[in-house]
Amino acid sequence: PLKAGWNAIWLFHDTSHATIGNLMPPTVEEVWRWNTVASPSRFVESPAGPVQPDTQWLVWKNGFPADTTMNTMGANAAYLVKVADGTADFTLQLTGRPVPPRYSWRSSGLNFFGFPMKAPETNFETFLSYSERISAGPDIFKYIGGAITDNPTRIDAPLFEPVKRGQAYWIRSTQFSDYYGPLRITALPSGLAYGDTGTTRSFRVQNVTEEDI
Repeated sequence: PLKAGWNAIWLFHDTSHATIGNLMPPTVEEVWRWNTVASPSRFVESPAGPVQPDTQWLVWKNGFPADTTMNTMGANAAYLVKVADGTADFTLQLTGRPVPPRYSWRSSGLNFFGFPMKAPETNFETFLSYSERISAGPDIFKYIGGAITDNPTRIDAPLFEPVKRGQAYWIRSTQFSDYYGPLRITALPSGLAYGDTGTTRSFRVQNVTEEDI
């Protein structure tokens, strides 16, 4: 779901078969991707807004090719999506190729992540409690639409904040982790390809909690 203004989404599938201009409706003005490789943590209380030029951000701007530094959207990545003011709420539909989850929490500050699993009744406190390294009350921020000056906002009550699949959040971590939910999926990076030739490949799903899910 997207609103007018700034939204944060998490892609758990690969949409690089098409350009961003072909994927987005005309009301989407900008798409920004956080470049974790070039982004040493520099946050104290809140994450920084997108700035150009800045190697920490890649950007697509509708109708401004000279300012555009990316043209496709890959999987396992968080994006900021700027929707034109006055646009009614809508659901962004993106078709792509499923990709196994791949996470690497940085221990030096905030991480810009979303979660691929559907957890309709799970709050942040419960969801993160399944990870011993992240569960100790981290700072969490979310985007709510509207002006960039109003975003992101801190989630002050994780117990009452539902984890929304496909939405991206800034989450502070002081330890390395590869956690992305109570179920761990193990597969080859290329995934599974079904055909009439090939060798055997394994795909494993593990419950990392002590509860039935």
